[in-house]
Amino acid sequence: MKLLKAALLLMLAASAGGLSAHDLPLMFQERYLHVTGALSSDAPRITDPGISAFSGDFPLVIHAGNQDRSVYSGVPLFIPAFISFGRTNQIGYYDAYRSSTPISLLSAGWRTPGMEKLAGPFLSWGWRHGSLTGGASYHVFEQVPAAYLGASFHYGGAALELSTEGIAASLNLRTGGHWGITASLSKPWEGTTRISLGFGVSRREHASDALEEFQWDMRLAHRGSLEHAPENTMAAFTYALKQPRFTGIELDVQRTRDGEFVVIHDPVLIRYTGEMKFISQLTYEELKTRDLGAWIGEEFSEERIVHLSELASLANKHPDVYWLIELKSYQWSEEDVTDFLAACDELFAYPRSIFFITLNHRLLEIMQRHTERPVGLQLDSRRFMLFLSDHLPPVSSREFQRAVGDQADFFTIISSKYSRMDAVTEAADSLGIPAVLWDFHDDMYGYIPQKLKDYPLGLPKMEEGRLFPSASQEN
Repeated sequence: MKLLKAALLLMLAASAGGLSAHDLPLMFQERYLHVTGALSSDAPRITDPGISAFSGDFPLVIHAGNQDRSVYSGVPLFIPAFISFGRTNQIGYYDAYRSSTPISLLSAGWRTPGMEKLAGPFLSWGWRHGSLTGGASYHVFEQVPAAYLGASFHYGGAALELSTEGIAASLNLRTGGHWGITASLSKPWEGTTRISLGFGVSRREHASDALEEFQWDMRLAHRGSLEHAPENTMAAFTYALKQPRFTGIELDVQRTRDGEFVVIHDPVLIRYTGEMKFISQLTYEELKTRDLGAWIGEEFSEERIVHLSELASLANKHPDVYWLIELKSYQWSEEDVTDFLAACDELFAYPRSIFFITLNHRLLEIMQRHTERPVGLQLDSRRFMLFLSDHLPPVSSREFQRAVGDQADFFTIISSKYSRMDAVTEAADSLGIPAVLWDFHDDMYGYIPQKLKDYPLGLPKMEEGRLFPSASQEN
């Protein structure tokens, strides 16, 4: 029956908001792996077999086929831009922080038709509003302007390109977030009509609503608040402390050029102030002059960067709140770690209310050598972003277990784009440690294996905590 449904879907041939018949750009943020083939009116057979792959966050995109070889990448969550090489382009990249983005992507690259000759550079711009995306591009040497419009939904999508060369369209159908089929058509104003077909796996963001329906063991406020105040600022923390559903607050710490520890997420200021300046290259005094709130709204224009000492002063007034501190660096040295832990020991009056999270195993091992507090591992590292096994939950669970290993006290992973909940909780039960799922909204969701529920936050290293008191404390 499933094969019959797949065959019917293939015959309907509505395909990929994002895979192309010639150079129709990607329009949506979907992690996918597709095989493709082309059919032209003057050659009634499948030709130009190819493959298209998109890794998702911190993306790497590879497209080969239809006389095209394209590779492009970037970090659009921090810097809204791609560097591209090839004909296929990226337009209207999904901005997970906002539902409407007037500048969702800027990209630049070099256009090459089949790598046989260089067709010259191109520039593009994209926007997004809800499920709609659109944009424009210009191929400099060929003097070809193009406009794009697309829409993406849970079970499908569509995209349209209109240029001085011709018109192209693609449609998309997929099953409940896994298998997808693609069909695109391009019609040059002069030349041969071309149809492209593809089949594979794809994922669109859809998990956030389902998270609300699960009975979680704890909820943490993500960066204080992503939706109601500028993240990682005093306004965000003050808002989160007033919300009774939150057991604790998550935040990010980086080190300045002069060795101070400050609370901020991005390594570069561009999303907050428009400056291409790195936190590690600025002093604390320089950072204090930056307005970190106006990018959300003028009512927050007085928000400034939070020093670790200011955070500790706030935490000391709320002894029943837990603080999950993420070391937002891959490169901290052992000296950075010991300096940071010494500062925490000096500043925080309730050390059992603090727990940490690192971005790689090296920092996890260093942290655990120097503190008895819980230390977790963030699985959404640069390496993990490339994994495609989210389409196969049994493989995902084993993959999570291997990635965590036997060292971490807990682990976290993004939940907003893929239905990872079952695989994550299975991995947490198998490893015997808690798991925290997060998305680009206020709530982070914590799952605690049954045997650990008596401990605060499910972490034995927090046995003296006040929430979820252990049996020994109750007696």
